[in-house]
Amino acid sequence: MKKIFASVLAVALSCCVFQSVQAQGMKVGFVNTADLLMRMPASDSAQQVLQAYSAEIEESYMMMMTEYQNKAAEYQNNQSQWSDLIRQTKQQELQDMGRRIEEFGQQSQEDMQRKTQELYAPIIAEITKVVEKVAIEEKLLCVFDKGDVSLSLVGAGLNVPSVFFGENAVDVTSLVEKKLGLPSVPAPLN
Repeated sequence: MKKIFASVLAVALSCCVFQSVQAQGMKVGFVNTADLLMRMPASDSAQQVLQAYSAEIEESYMMMMTEYQNKAAEYQNNQSQWSDLIRQTKQQELQDMGRRIEEFGQQSQEDMQRKTQELYAPIIAEITKVVEKVAIEEKLLCVFDKGDVSLSLVGAGLNVPSVFFGENAVDVTSLVEKKLGLPSVPAPLN
C-alpha cells in the first residue's frame, strides 16, 4: 500500500512541477536512454562479454549439479549397505554440497550484476554527457528519462513511467542520437 501511495504522490508532484514549468514558459525535454543504451555500438560488445561470462558461470554450475546428482544417486543406491557412521557422513556431504551450490548461485547473480555495471557504466556516462550537452544547447530546464520505469509496480504487472510530459516537452532523443553517431529510428506511433 505504501508503494502505491508513494507512486501516486510522485505522479502528482511530477504533474505539479511540470505545470509550474509550463506556466513559466520554460522548456522541458525528454529522452529515452534505455533505447539509446541498447543501440550504442559498445553495448553489443558488452553484451557479448556478459554472455561469455554467463556461459562460464553456467558451465561451473552444471558441473556442480552433475556431481551433486551423482553423489545423491550413489547415496540412494548404497545407503542400505552402509553403516550409520558412513550414511551420516554421506548425508552431511550432500547437505554441504547443496549449500555450496546455493551459495554459488547467489554469488553468481551478484557477480553478474557487478559485471553488468562495470561494462555499462562508461556507456551510460557517455550518453549522460551528451544528454547534458544537448540540454544546454537547447536551453532546456531539465530533461526527463522517458525510458525510466523506477515507479514500476512489477508485482501488480503495471509499468508506471516515472516521468510524465505534455505538449511543450521536447524529445531530444534524435539530437542525442546525432551526437552519439547513431542512426535515427522513427518514433513509435502512439
